[in-house]
Amino acid sequence: MAHLPGYTLFRCDRRGRVGGGVGLYIIDTLDATVLRHSDCSGESEPEYIIVEGRLQGSACILWATVYRPPNVGRLQDFFDLFMELQANYMHAVIMGDFNADMNVITYDSQLINSFVSSSSLFLVPYQSTHNLQHSSTLIDLCIFDDSAKVKSYG
Repeated sequence: MAHLPGYTLFRCDRRGRVGGGVGLYIIDTLDATVLRHSDCSGESEPEYIIVEGRLQGSACILWATVYRPPNVGRLQDFFDLFMELQANYMHAVIMGDFNADMNVITYDSQLINSFVSSSSLFLVPYQSTHNLQHSSTLIDLCIFDDSAKVKSYG
């Protein structure tokens, strides 16, 4: 595990095997607390960790990191939980590997787009994030609660 001075690693390791799970580094100047996480079994559901960060004297931010294994459903369960929590925050971000190519119309990409639009969120319009010799897909996503909070992206 990489140690980054000045940061704390929050993680939910996959159970029952070496490797896998989700995590995120939060700068130490923020008071951070894990609010929820998946059971990280790696079976039939997305893996996630949801963290609250607070800078003294500022509004809290809600961070979620997600890994959805290929062909695994139950994204709506995560979306419902996130929206339940997000109602209490002025700032919210979801980042992760959703394994749903947003460059094509599929059930999964439509589900994600529907969640983003119905929740008044903003999906950062990156180019493809997973590039192979003969194909490229947009599966790694960053979703903000407000497009005005995104200064730039590339």
